[in-house]
Amino acid sequence: MLADRAAIRHFDRVLASACMEYCWVESLAQLGASLQGGAVGVVVAEVSGLNADGIRLPACVRQFCERDGEGEGAQPVIVLLQGDIAYGTLVRHAEISRDQGLDVRVVRREGRMSGVLEILRGILSAPPKGRTKRRHNGYGSLKESDLRRGLSSPGEVRIVLQPQYELASGLLAGAEALVRWRHERVGEVPAIVTVTLAHRHGLGDALFHHVAGLTASVLARLQRAGEGLRIAINVSADVLCAPQFVPRLIGDFGRLGLDAKRLTVELTEDMPADDLLCLSTALNLLRLHGFGASMDDFGVGNSTPELLTRLPFDELKIDSRYVRRAAIDPAARAVLASALQLSRDLGLRSVAEGIETPEGLALVTSMGCQIGQGFLLSPPLEVGEFQGELPRLRRLS
Repeated sequence: MLADRAAIRHFDRVLASACMEYCWVESLAQLGASLQGGAVGVVVAEVSGLNADGIRLPACVRQFCERDGEGEGAQPVIVLLQGDIAYGTLVRHAEISRDQGLDVRVVRREGRMSGVLEILRGILSAPPKGRTKRRHNGYGSLKESDLRRGLSSPGEVRIVLQPQYELASGLLAGAEALVRWRHERVGEVPAIVTVTLAHRHGLGDALFHHVAGLTASVLARLQRAGEGLRIAINVSADVLCAPQFVPRLIGDFGRLGLDAKRLTVELTEDMPADDLLCLSTALNLLRLHGFGASMDDFGVGNSTPELLTRLPFDELKIDSRYVRRAAIDPAARAVLASALQLSRDLGLRSVAEGIETPEGLALVTSMGCQIGQGFLLSPPLEVGEFQGELPRLRRLS
């Protein structure tokens, strides 16, 4: 624990009365030595002007974990105590830390002793398998040949479908197709690892058309059943600008007799949009043939107002980070409100992703967002489950 002397004396009494084992460290250097071998499960630090180490703690733990990434110890849970720092500022710092894969909790200045004890009891009562390990996961060993084999092996690289709902009516509007890769050696590979590997080895186009083909098969079955649902798939700027991208997509849908209006192409923010003319050409061709075009992850990365106002999108998808934080963070709520107003002014359909709490759902609905998705509404479903559960999924319960 990193804290000032007054806090130390108080925590001594509280933790001793709770019969919890603990130790005090006076510097981040000393903490690094203590973390060696993974013996430390929880690190608690006060964040104040008197203890600047508190604000640096997540970055230092990340650095240590990267340096010792193949160790077998548990990555520690980090608990940040509000000192003389604004609570919202500390929450945002913790959110950024969690985006980096760290487990960071925040406790308000008021009642922080009981807050820390509640967190500690929850961590100590959790089964060991629930704790994050720094064990080498094998993703770094994946090669171009692994992904090529996965793309050619039926069922290895697949899609799951996350339902999207009209928030005003609660009716099912469609779904987003998300890539999943089950590798025989390392198991389920995170989507970000799959996409990064594809772009690194020039397989972004192959991955997209594989996903598009699987999505087209689902749309064909839905169309034969009289279902008018829309499915969205992700594409990066470099793949979208490939010379044969649009003709191939148009040809594939034409041969299957599919209604292009049922597919929305979401431009992701993971690759820079270097050639605006190329993007404009590709997106306009898609729109002329009936496909939808969405700007994904609005508010982060390369998703800028310049692209939104100059390219022919018909949908604005607001990044989940703002949606998740909006109910508790005024700054995130202001960005969310601005994005929704911008979508209305530009005549675009608005989609909020990352709806995970009833408070978040109520907020985006009251703010006029049209479409929503997130674990509160439904987790991603395997294709067979999505199709089999359509009667249940048609309306939010």
